Amino acid sequence: MNNNIDCAIIRDLLPLYADNVLSEESRAAVSEHIKTCEHCERELIQMQTEIKKTTQDNKAKIDILKAIKKKFFWKNILIAVISFIITVAVAIGGFNLFISHTAFIEYEDGLIWVETVNTESLTADGLTTTVKALDVICDKNIWGSYSASRIIDNDDKKTMVTYICCTETLLTKLSPKHKKEDKQFIRLVAEVEGIPSLEREIYYLIASFDGFEEMSDDEFYTQRNNGVLLFKGG
Repeated sequence: MNNNIDCAIIRDLLPLYADNVLSEESRAAVSEHIKTCEHCERELIQMQTEIKKTTQDNKAKIDILKAIKKKFFWKNILIAVISFIITVAVAIGGFNLFISHTAFIEYEDGLIWVETVNTESLTADGLTTTVKALDVICDKNIWGSYSASRIIDNDDKKTMVTYICCTETLLTKLSPKHKKEDKQFIRLVAEVEGIPSLEREIYYLIASFDGFEEMSDDEFYTQRNNGVLLFKGG
């Protein structure tokens, strides 16, 4: 190849030479030229220095971007984990509220009543005895119940006074209603064969019965005024 190539042409080729994108023939021509041309050689060295510096700067920027990206990656991971924990906590709290937050079942006519039943029970001696029981029946799904009983001397007559209250939750409210043959009840023993029976009074009273044990008989019996009489008899 002719080595007497004009410097202007060589300078046009130098950027391509520095980027190593020239053909082999053109690259050989530039290499031969800069061996004998100090001016073009200095310009090439300056160009390569600038390219190297630019490359280093770009690498530094890329490293910074990678570091920022990594930081944001772990930050996003942390946010995702915290969000997951909060979601689980809210879900657990909602589930607990759904199944354990109880409310009293308000009394309505035909919703709660008492039925007398005869059932059999085993005595401490292993014998079978007939027991008369009173079933407090609720025509709703029951979650739980409260009750308090006491024998009251009333007009020279002993009376077993019982207060009872049923509770429900969101779970029992939304559950399918039980069938009539699967009625839900709270069983109270009314009379055991061979043992004298007491007069019974059963009231539906909306209360948790805290403090009822500390009440006097008069205070206890007075609570009936706040309830609904479900049953009275022997």
